[in-house]
Amino acid sequence: VKLRGKKDTVRWAANKNAVDEDMFKNYWTEALYHLGQFLKDGGIIRDTELKDQLMTAARVVEFEEKYYANRENEVLVATTKDEIKDEYGASPDHLDAAAMAAWADSVDMTANQKGFIITI
Repeated sequence: VKLRGKKDTVRWAANKNAVDEDMFKNYWTEALYHLGQFLKDGGIIRDTELKDQLMTAARVVEFEEKYYANRENEVLVATTKDEIKDEYGASPDHLDAAAMAAWADSVDMTANQKGFIITI
């Protein structure tokens, strides 16, 4: 996943603190949220495996508000990828890639990451 106009790189890590730390716990939660926004805004999915994985995720994923001692307020945390994997019966790699793409297209990395590109 590449963020337009950025020069440096960091590695994607699902449990890394979210760019928007005031709203989300980690990259994974932030990515699922932005994928949901993409779909809500009329985004089209043509990949059948991704559609299947999204249907499973729709039954499994929940967003919960939780308080963490290192945060000033409650933040959203999503169901883990492992829980989706257990329900789907395989790793939801297409979902993972779509979520990362939606995340990369939506976040402002300059907020706290100094303009990094995401590498996978």
